[in-house]
Amino acid sequence: MSLPMVIVGPLLRLGLLALLLNLPGPSQAAHPPARQPEVRVGAVSEGGSERRLLLVDGKPFIPVGVSYHFLYHRDSWDEDLQAMREMGLNTVRIDLGWRDVQPILPGLFRFGFLDEFLDKAAEHGLYVVVVFSHTTRDFNTPVWYWPLYFDWISVDQEGKTPLDDLPSINHPGYRQLLRRYLETTVSHIKNHPALLAYQVLNEPRYDPSRLYDYSRYSVAAFQQWLRQKYGSIEQLDKVWSTSFTSFEEVEPMRGSGNVSALQGPALRQWSDWRQFGYDNLAGFIGELARAIKGADPRHPVIVAEMAWWWWGEQPYTGVSPLHIYRDADIVGYDLYPDSIEDASYFLLTSDMLARYWQKPVWVMEMNRKDGDPGGEETLRFVSNALEGGASGVFYFQWRDDPLDGGSYGLLDGRGRRKPQFGAMASAVRWLRGKEGALATSPPPKPDLYLLWPSSEVAAISGGDSPAWQVYAAARRILEGGLRLGLVAEELAHAIDPAKLLILRDGQLEPGKGPPAPPRPFGGGPVISDGE
Repeated sequence: MSLPMVIVGPLLRLGLLALLLNLPGPSQAAHPPARQPEVRVGAVSEGGSERRLLLVDGKPFIPVGVSYHFLYHRDSWDEDLQAMREMGLNTVRIDLGWRDVQPILPGLFRFGFLDEFLDKAAEHGLYVVVVFSHTTRDFNTPVWYWPLYFDWISVDQEGKTPLDDLPSINHPGYRQLLRRYLETTVSHIKNHPALLAYQVLNEPRYDPSRLYDYSRYSVAAFQQWLRQKYGSIEQLDKVWSTSFTSFEEVEPMRGSGNVSALQGPALRQWSDWRQFGYDNLAGFIGELARAIKGADPRHPVIVAEMAWWWWGEQPYTGVSPLHIYRDADIVGYDLYPDSIEDASYFLLTSDMLARYWQKPVWVMEMNRKDGDPGGEETLRFVSNALEGGASGVFYFQWRDDPLDGGSYGLLDGRGRRKPQFGAMASAVRWLRGKEGALATSPPPKPDLYLLWPSSEVAAISGGDSPAWQVYAAARRILEGGLRLGLVAEELAHAIDPAKLLILRDGQLEPGKGPPAPPRPFGGGPVISDGE
């Protein structure tokens, strides 16, 4: 027997077995739309302030939910869902990995377990947000995919391909098959009455240690991005101080070391590679979002990110709050403050994202950094998010999971309630008492606005990022009893200069006149595209 038959024979037998065991029969077919509610985005506004929110059957709906690794707790679905409902939750957020749906062969999808969970959620009166996720354990790429392509894993700046499954998002085969998984799954579940929304991946980002992706596919995409930006290789050579004769010769910067010391053309080269990363990641997420909307235009699509921009991690994760959400219907973010003193992160993040995108903002993961928030902390996290303009909140997570952060659950690994359960239950009761007002009134209008230095945050990494100083200044203003809004520099022209504050050299100054020129990497002035 030839070697290929040694491989193909068992695969065919496994495939046949999978067909018998997992192929959806009549009871697992796509669900009829008879009881499906109408879900769309709406808004309430008053006095120049606005809160974007979800409407279900024409009525405002504030999702209050929890993240749930449902596949790890199949034996306790009824018990868990009933407890969620008794707590006052109305939504559960589940992660669905590619490998879970297509475990054995490319053309074989299994949906029985997903159908069963959606049915049970509907029985318990809960809506479901389905996260098309690479889970937090790995990227959940199916085993059958690995031998199809030899070059689909991302490459680090040294040209090495680590032994993991972090994909190159520019690989055409990866994108095509990932879209097929999304479209097929969405087409199957889109008519289920429990379905509320979809989320595109979970905190999609680059691995900071790899400085984006240096695979040949990403390099080719970068070259095309440069061609569109500069128009000619002569113009690129002028700005970069290089002597390329074609865009195919251009390589992204590698081994930059101390980027704070970059100046002149070197700074422009690194800046272009970084800006490409923002656009490229947002484009990838946008392609997936459009694929979902194409298969189901009736349910909203969420993009959710950890708020990397606050801690100087934006330049290396490739996650820009002013790029990543452009194809989202709902803007989501995840936050894990150290303590109650940092509850203002929720207010400021909700405020800036809601103002910039003019879309509903949901907190998709909320907890304290150590997973042990008290009752007052949980309530402050929730109330600050809503005051900033959020219209949905999800706690992370329902049960402890030693392979996913350990002790972040409301229940321990054996299903016993922890003190955090009572803390969240109190916050839910408080929110339920405010739900009518939240659904019919916008957030308070700020007394003052603080400029968010978008250009500098996009350029400066680590402890030198101006985001740290912006947050410290914002806290001082808030602790003084004033309502504060955070406005990206791209929108500063629309703010009354008398109410706009700008942070310059650590000092707050009135925003009269244009903001000071941004200083990438803490070095010299920005080099304009024409220089």
